[in-house]
Amino acid sequence: MAPEPLEDARIVKQVLRGRREMFGLLLERYQKPIFNFVYRFYGNYDLAQELTQETFLRAYQFLKSYDPKRKFSTWLYAVAKNLCIDELKKQRSAREVPLDDAIATVERKGADGGPERDQQGQAIRREEDFRLLAALQELPSPARTVLLLHYFQGLSYQEIGEALELPVSTVKIRIFRAKKALLGKWKELGGEPAGSLPGGGNFSEGAG
Repeated sequence: MAPEPLEDARIVKQVLRGRREMFGLLLERYQKPIFNFVYRFYGNYDLAQELTQETFLRAYQFLKSYDPKRKFSTWLYAVAKNLCIDELKKQRSAREVPLDDAIATVERKGADGGPERDQQGQAIRREEDFRLLAALQELPSPARTVLLLHYFQGLSYQEIGEALELPVSTVKIRIFRAKKALLGKWKELGGEPAGSLPGGGNFSEGAG
């Protein structure tokens, strides 16, 4: 019987006690979801890699500030979000991170080279994903952030409130308004006028 995985707070405690190699467990556990969050925020593969690395470097440097009463993942998303906002401030606008670069990079890295009969389906899914990414890029960063955290990363209203330092009521309002805006952008870019978008979550306008 395999041993149960260590809780994040216990790992952090061991790292702070000098077992630095234990931080690798947290990196392995959260590298992919943090990368996905940053990539969808910007739509740029190379920048997402850079900011993901910076997120874990910053987390390691300020690990003492982590409150073990909170979920580590929520704290880590807050670190990633702050880095994304800092990066936005360095640019004249988020538009300077071109979606075309993201598409070209993903296509170079490729779908997984699956069977030929699956290539058409993969192409359709990629097109939908790119359209959704483009719609997300049309939103202002606060709306983009709450949608990514809730629908794509699976955080609860409470967890998002902790990550963004907002009351839950404000989080709910932001998500409601942001998903209506996203549906509008999705339709403008040629998406099907349905309540569900690719990439996760039901974006029905009537959903609360």
